[in-house]
Amino acid sequence: MIKPPRFNIGDRVYHITPESPEGIVIDAKYSLLTGSWEYQVTFGPFTESLWYYDVELIEHRTFNSSSYNNVEG
Repeated sequence: MIKPPRFNIGDRVYHITPESPEGIVIDAKYSLLTGSWEYQVTFGPFTESLWYYDVELIEHRTFNSSSYNNVEG
């Protein structure tokens, strides 16, 4: 049985790396072999769109907490 996709075309997503830029899902495909979805994401008009597994994408940006330790205040 094919599980429903986590994201849809046009959804705004972020890569799981801290402070990732916002991307847009432009395509999706399901692998019967692995039982997982892959999403083609573009991060801007001048960058190559790449394929990511659903576990590599999130709906909200993460921030590197160590960058806040260097702020004086």
